[in-house]
Amino acid sequence: GVEGFDRRPWTWGEPYCSAMRDMFHLRSRLIPYLYSSAYKSYKESLPFIRPLYYDCPDDERAYEYPTEFFLGDGMIASPVCTPMGEDGSVTTEVWLPDGVWYDFFTGQRYEGGSVSTIVSISYIINVLYSAIYEKLRDEGYEHTMRAAQSVANKSL
Repeated sequence: GVEGFDRRPWTWGEPYCSAMRDMFHLRSRLIPYLYSSAYKSYKESLPFIRPLYYDCPDDERAYEYPTEFFLGDGMIASPVCTPMGEDGSVTTEVWLPDGVWYDFFTGQRYEGGSVSTIVSISYIINVLYSAIYEKLRDEGYEHTMRAAQSVANKSL
């Protein structure tokens, strides 16, 4: 590590402490999905994190967004690599494969098969999930998510 660098986020003050807390909560909310996806990757010998062109090799646009990646089968992550505006928002263009996708943080719906512009506030990564994720919620996934969130709330 860097000498003299304190890695404890609560010593950095705001807005860093709140941002880290949000990311820790996000990680807790994603545990059931991450666990299931990691197990599927193990069983099928597929990478858990993979570039878009692995799943969409015939679409040229999958090669044009090298910072985006699949996180399991149902989520796409797109790191924010553009400067923040004066209002604290960041505009990022993302390419989404065919299907319906939702912004994890806002619930905004996006049609896949095209490039979409996402405006995010104070986040360093855009996370989008497939409409398939909604089906998982209908099959009891939401209960697991609530349980994970409850554990996260008690630990903070």
